[in-house]
Amino acid sequence: MDDNTASQSLLQSVLGLFARKRPQGSAKPASLKSRKREAWLRTDAFLQRDDIDEADPKSVARTLRAFENLVEDDSDRETDIFAEQSSQQPTHEPYPKLRRMIESPNRDSLADPGTFIRVSKRRRYCDDAIQELLHLEQEKKKRRILPREELTQESNIEDPDADFAVLMRRHLVSLDSALRRNWICVCQKCSGLSVRLSLPRNKRDLETEASFEVFFGVRSAPATTLQEAKITVKDLHTSTLRRSSEPVISSPPDFAHICQSITESLGQRNCLHFALEDGIFQRLRPQPKTFGSDRMSQTVSLSALFNRQQELLRGESVLPLKGKRVLAVTLASALLPFLETPWLQFSFNHSKIQFFEPRQNEEIPNITKPFLALEHVPIISARSKSTIDSSGASKHMVHPNASVLALGILLCELHYCTPVELMAKDLHVARNINDDYYTCLDKLQTLEDDAGVDYYLATKACLTGEYYPLGQHADFEDVSVQRLFYQNVVKRLEAVIFKAWGIRLENLGSFDSRQNESCWGPIGREVVRLHTGKVDSSNINTTARASSHRSMSDATPVSYASLHSDIMLQISSQPSSGSQAHGHLAEPPEKSLHFFDASHQMGPEQENPLSEKWMGNLLSSIYPYVNPDSDLAEPVRIAILDSGLDPENPFLVEDQQCANPRIKDARSFVHGTESHDIRDEIGHGTHALGLLLKAAPGAEIYVARIARRETIDPNTVFCIHSTDGNGNPSNFNPTASETDVNFSLLGEHVSSYWPAGMNGHDQTVKVMSGTSVATPIAASLAASVLSFVRQQDQHIAVESERLGPWLKRDNSMDAVFKSMARRRGVGYDYITPHMLFDSGSTREDVYKRIKDIKRNMYK
Repeated sequence: MDDNTASQSLLQSVLGLFARKRPQGSAKPASLKSRKREAWLRTDAFLQRDDIDEADPKSVARTLRAFENLVEDDSDRETDIFAEQSSQQPTHEPYPKLRRMIESPNRDSLADPGTFIRVSKRRRYCDDAIQELLHLEQEKKKRRILPREELTQESNIEDPDADFAVLMRRHLVSLDSALRRNWICVCQKCSGLSVRLSLPRNKRDLETEASFEVFFGVRSAPATTLQEAKITVKDLHTSTLRRSSEPVISSPPDFAHICQSITESLGQRNCLHFALEDGIFQRLRPQPKTFGSDRMSQTVSLSALFNRQQELLRGESVLPLKGKRVLAVTLASALLPFLETPWLQFSFNHSKIQFFEPRQNEEIPNITKPFLALEHVPIISARSKSTIDSSGASKHMVHPNASVLALGILLCELHYCTPVELMAKDLHVARNINDDYYTCLDKLQTLEDDAGVDYYLATKACLTGEYYPLGQHADFEDVSVQRLFYQNVVKRLEAVIFKAWGIRLENLGSFDSRQNESCWGPIGREVVRLHTGKVDSSNINTTARASSHRSMSDATPVSYASLHSDIMLQISSQPSSGSQAHGHLAEPPEKSLHFFDASHQMGPEQENPLSEKWMGNLLSSIYPYVNPDSDLAEPVRIAILDSGLDPENPFLVEDQQCANPRIKDARSFVHGTESHDIRDEIGHGTHALGLLLKAAPGAEIYVARIARRETIDPNTVFCIHSTDGNGNPSNFNPTASETDVNFSLLGEHVSSYWPAGMNGHDQTVKVMSGTSVATPIAASLAASVLSFVRQQDQHIAVESERLGPWLKRDNSMDAVFKSMARRRGVGYDYITPHMLFDSGSTREDVYKRIKDIKRNMYK
């Protein structure tokens, strides 16, 4: 017998003896920890004794040395006997104490209670032995030959759950497009939404309509407020929409203003219900709430669970294996319709998976009903079709599908409950776009050993793109690719939970509270209750500015195009030198003239419901007629001459810190500054720019910074007068001119963007009043009228009959504004946009009205 075989035989005997070993009796009972260690040792010895033949000799030697240190001689009498026996044997044999224990004629501790194995009282020796047995177990797993299943290369057209994903994807694309067109923020507080990830359900129902449970976020102190809502997307090929149980709130329901509906419902403890048909949102009767909390701070994300995992002792898991596997198949199945769509941004990761507190106080969130936190921003912007990565980083990515890669990384993270960043070999090296991909590829071998073949193959398919048909050129939009993904990823993950617990995908939606709690496990339940039962102070300022202060030259490329625009907006508030100010002035006007009157109007800095309603009505009038996504050969351009903009404002900056694409250029013309130094030092320019972005859908905006202080020398400036939300002239207006029109519209208590921290105001939104607030609203209305006309001109074959060229003249726009004006106060012409954009009119009707205005001008 060679040395390796002898060592294996010795270790097998030792392990067999320890597996049968009784707990050592003594006058003083052993501590609970000691008894637990002994129990682990007996168990591991029993599990490993039959697999020693294939063990690595070095591992066998290390294990024998650990047990040699652990074992002590039984008594002095036995020591003498063993010494006499050992004197007749060669002295160079290793592990003498183990050999004496095995060769002792009275070694069976079960036969004679007076004899037993004496082990060291030093805990370190016992821990070393257990650790070596653990290494043997890990090596045994690596030797295991996993059955290799060939990846499916042909889609199964009969799989109804795969059909669910395809149909849901169609509805999601419709919903995404409608939200980008119709969700216009008036309250300045809308901050994205979360949508519940739905498990597969009846295909027949899904062909007619799909319902989405969502939460709209609204910024407030101390934490973001949530408004629960349900959106029913109606298929375009079907007819009836509303059931008798869902009557419409208002009539006619041609347009539901989402922002206004959200703010009206806050605090009402209901679930908003919208229907989407033919691209138009309709508001239905609200439904009872399903979830309890209305605060973002009382939600829990996967990040919180991963963070808790890092605090646990080795061997403990924040989620039990069942919970991790159920959550994995839930996420893979429910995320499939979102993959490679604008819903999943380039930055998607575990922090975007959230769980909301149910309405019942005693219950914890359902692990099979996670929500996906989205980056839908309620601002109209001409984004590119590919919103996955607006910074261009994806061109360096080796994986073909960023969101599929993110899911593969998430599956890898979920098994270990550890963020991928902490799995990297070097935690201190700067990471690039492909580092997470390579980190997870390195973990695949370990994942194969630890997680089983099905989980390993599903994760591998996501990471390596093994869901494309062989020999064919296709992208993820192809239905066959989506079906293959379902079979190679989702079905494999379903196989994991079916083999272990007999659970099918269709069973996940019907978990009772006991099953749900078992999936969370004791530590997971602790984390969930901690986060859903307290207010997290870290969320108090949810609109914190970006940590890196970037100049605008970094945030947006300068095109160096000329500031050619359709509307040149120079904001001022004061009348010409020949007019008289309304009211008493404390200082003579020739001393200094305030350029930005909004900073000097007295009044409370709080929103006025009338002003909110006015803005909502304006947008509701404009939006059904102006398509912000229309590709006009000559888009409307607005040049704003003001104090610049705040390059860190989250509303002016899109994903990945890139400027809003509607801001085409921004330069400084202030003496002594660089052309790229456009940072707003006053705040007024940022406020005006925000109003233009909201109320002028589709217009391109050019920003010129022309002032860094609030006063200029008196000169003749153009003036728009201000009103309150009821149309009454503001008391700070200049006296109405007797020789010209005096257009007026909302200018009091208007909310828009603001540089956070400026002038003691910490929020990124501020309420202001002034004629210089009314001016950008008037410019937005003019831009919207011009955009509408140019869009309609595309359908006019005879060029001479098109209204666009005529409407660019200032007297033509004056005529259109006069058609919308009504006399208010002493000589003020109050603009009411709904007189032109009547909700009961078609686009052709509105275009005809403007054509009549042109004809009447030349009579």
